[in-house]
Amino acid sequence: MSDIVLQWTQAVTPEFNEIWKEINGGGYALLATIAGNTVYHDTSATINATDEWGYKVRGKNGTTTGSFSNIGSVVRDKYPVGTVLSQPTWMLVFGDFGADDITLVTTLSFPALKRVYGNLYMDSSFVLTSMDFSSLVTVDTDLNLSQTGATSIAFPALTTVGGALIASISGSLASASFASLTSVGGNVSFDACALVTVSFPSLVMQNGKSYFFDNNALSASSVNHILARGVASGVT
Repeated sequence: MSDIVLQWTQAVTPEFNEIWKEINGGGYALLATIAGNTVYHDTSATINATDEWGYKVRGKNGTTTGSFSNIGSVVRDKYPVGTVLSQPTWMLVFGDFGADDITLVTTLSFPALKRVYGNLYMDSSFVLTSMDFSSLVTVDTDLNLSQTGATSIAFPALTTVGGALIASISGSLASASFASLTSVGGNVSFDACALVTVSFPSLVMQNGKSYFFDNNALSASSVNHILARGVASGVT
């Protein structure tokens, strides 16, 4: 956690790029000026528990500077408080990610979040009705949404869950979609929900792992979809 890798895209590569950084709302300051490339490693310090670091970039040609990029934030062991949790700039979370009181959370909105270096847990979040993790690619440990109050969940960009994927005992959950998911390191549990449709067209199942979809209301096509993934995965 002492090497934060920044990467961005630009329509035209400038002569230089300025990287600006702020820590815990203390105001942005110029961190570095680099030759015009689109990757920078921030090794200036180690991110501490509860820290939030923000970054933005702008191009520079001579004395002319462009507009700043969008802001990307990195946090460690930081737990949001409230009923509506919205952090549009968070991209990386080090440590576990959850809420201060999950029984109060109705809405989750983290549209820029790419990776959680730990557990992403919202279990017992029975009042949760909507969530946005549309950019999330990797959860290093468990993804736990058991007892969610949501009627549907979708993780369109998620490819990897290092531990278990759990959304059990969710009486309102009728639809679950994981369009890009290929790897789950632990068990997959969607038992005792209200699932009618489930989709994970790229999931590679593994021998020795359990895949629970019992006590649901699955359609025939969803049952066939689950079985077809087993066949395609070559599990014995």
